[in-house]
Amino acid sequence: MRKHSLLITAAIVFSLLVLFMSAPSYGGEVRGVTDKAITIGIIMPMTGPIAPLEGALALTGGARNFFRYINEKGGINGRKIDPIIHDCRFAIPGAVAGFKKLIYRDNAFAIFLPGTGQTLALTPQILKEKVPTITASLSETVITPVEKKRYIFIPCASYQDQITILIDYIVKDLKAKDPRIAFVTLEIEYGKVGLAAAKERLKHHGLNLVDVEIMPVGAVDASTTILNIKRAKADYVIVHLDITTSIAFIRETKKYKMGARMLGDYYSCDEDIVKAAGSAAKDYIGSHTFNSWYDDTPAMAELRNVTLKYEPGDPKMRNRYYIQGWVMSMIFAEAMKRAGKDLTPENMVEAMESLRDFDTNGLSAPITYTPTNHKAGEYCRLFKADVEKGRMVPISGWVKVAK
Repeated sequence: MRKHSLLITAAIVFSLLVLFMSAPSYGGEVRGVTDKAITIGIIMPMTGPIAPLEGALALTGGARNFFRYINEKGGINGRKIDPIIHDCRFAIPGAVAGFKKLIYRDNAFAIFLPGTGQTLALTPQILKEKVPTITASLSETVITPVEKKRYIFIPCASYQDQITILIDYIVKDLKAKDPRIAFVTLEIEYGKVGLAAAKERLKHHGLNLVDVEIMPVGAVDASTTILNIKRAKADYVIVHLDITTSIAFIRETKKYKMGARMLGDYYSCDEDIVKAAGSAAKDYIGSHTFNSWYDDTPAMAELRNVTLKYEPGDPKMRNRYYIQGWVMSMIFAEAMKRAGKDLTPENMVEAMESLRDFDTNGLSAPITYTPTNHKAGEYCRLFKADVEKGRMVPISGWVKVAK
């Protein structure tokens, strides 16, 4: 009897060994990766005040349409991309809940995250679960030090870079003598990061801010902010807001005759602002790391054609954050392709770190990562408002941040 039991046990062990040895190494052993699909989790605000930046017609829409386009062309190494979207409403608790759902229930291989606060809050879990992550946050705080944030990447130059370029533009290009510069921003981590960057760059030039104004996300009344800036006698104002709040602020500067020249970065550099603010945006300057929907390049033409094929209805135009979602997906797709069929979190990170001057064909500056730097580059472009066309028109090539 005992001999018979031992024979049965041996047979079971042998069968299991054969099963595991014959199974492909890339199929089912890695979270979110099968022989047919790769699951990507997208945690973004699909509703709420930040939805125009990162929702269905913006960053999330760009990512979803790019992956659909890739799937139609055969996917990546024979696998289709399966994006699963979670609406976090741009709240940290919502992002944490989304991470738990996507990683532990949906078994996502990698994730997109929406902002600085959410990325910082989730960093311990990202490291614990070894989740390749690309974040819409452009703060260098989410990727430094790299050895403690190995799985996290940002897709372009940082907020710090964009603000540095704007301040250098005031001092060097506009040749402003002892400029009185004010800063208006939001009451979230994004705002704190931008303010710190502005103070640091002004210190480099021997200057200080004459006023700092904090506004709530999605504010529609900027009267108090503008009157405070007037009282501070500012010559220039750095605008570091979201699109909705930028529109309210810039539009009301005309009503209250603020007078100071305005320069905005990232969320505050978009065609929607020019269209909504109208003549109040005259002479408005912006810095950004992505070109606009209207850019005349083959890559942007392809992006427009694909988008309008999938979404033929209005609105026709997409903002820069749609372009960003497309590029973030391009980066992930290229890394997954380089990692090969034996896709794991570790070789995904190594593939990301192998990107050198990866060409997006004009959607952004070339992208480079290294094992010691998970920021995609240091290049931004300057734009000026064309009120008649309702666009931010480029007035420079890709500018590298001066040290």
